[in-house]
Amino acid sequence: MTENPIAYWNERAVPLNDLKIPVLDRAFFFGDAVYEVISIYGKKPFLFNEHLDRLDRSLAHVGITCDQDIRSQILKNIDENSIDHGMVYIQVSRGNGPRAHNFHNLALSPNVLIYSRSAQGLATEEDFQKGIDAITHEDLRWGRCDIKSTNLLANCLAQSVAYQRGAKEALLIRKDLGLTEGTSSNVFVVHNKEIATPPLSNFILPGTVRNHLIHLLKKQGTKVTERPIQKSELFSAQEVFITSTTREALGVISIDQEKIGTGTIGTLTKYARELIRASIGQM
Repeated sequence: MTENPIAYWNERAVPLNDLKIPVLDRAFFFGDAVYEVISIYGKKPFLFNEHLDRLDRSLAHVGITCDQDIRSQILKNIDENSIDHGMVYIQVSRGNGPRAHNFHNLALSPNVLIYSRSAQGLATEEDFQKGIDAITHEDLRWGRCDIKSTNLLANCLAQSVAYQRGAKEALLIRKDLGLTEGTSSNVFVVHNKEIATPPLSNFILPGTVRNHLIHLLKKQGTKVTERPIQKSELFSAQEVFITSTTREALGVISIDQEKIGTGTIGTLTKYARELIRASIGQM
């Protein structure tokens, strides 16, 4: 049966599949909105404050002011949908207005969408145990990927190419920078027991799980370096793994049909996920 959770649209509760959104919402015309996805474990949002802080930063970057109590709505929606393990989606658009690029001096009121759902369809335990295949793809996204905007067409196109080729993620490469991130993940590589990940920039989303894992690893005395990573380093790495809200730390066992390391989940990849999982009950 198709899941049909209760969604909140500007604090009004409606079954998600029955929700009607105004055509004049600028998110529909222009992708003029920002969003967050938060994992739920034991009915609690994971890294809750970190996600809400990032949402506030995204809103500030695009100049949207939202007065709704999003934190309380999230907690209420999780409870109303009885979600023990899953995710919650939050989207804030600039609001309804005429279809015009310029929004200067328009009196707009943000639209807020919130809904939570079960973990069905997210990363599977088989993925975590066996790893996934990935491809490389040119990074064709806009210049402010540090903002969690709903402008995701380039991400969707690249990830769809990956699935067409039998893979589950596309690792994005910029000619001037090398590796940036995945279409919906941050990327880590392991060389000679050193864990490295590209440094944050306007081309990389500051992933909450990325930042959390770096903190956990350093706390345990494991060396983590934030440095530029060239495409060639992906293929010479002993391990490659991705992190994201819904995929924790997930091993990549092949890229462009070339085996990474032994072609199995590596020791540090397993360790990274163990640290994340162990921290869930402590948040």
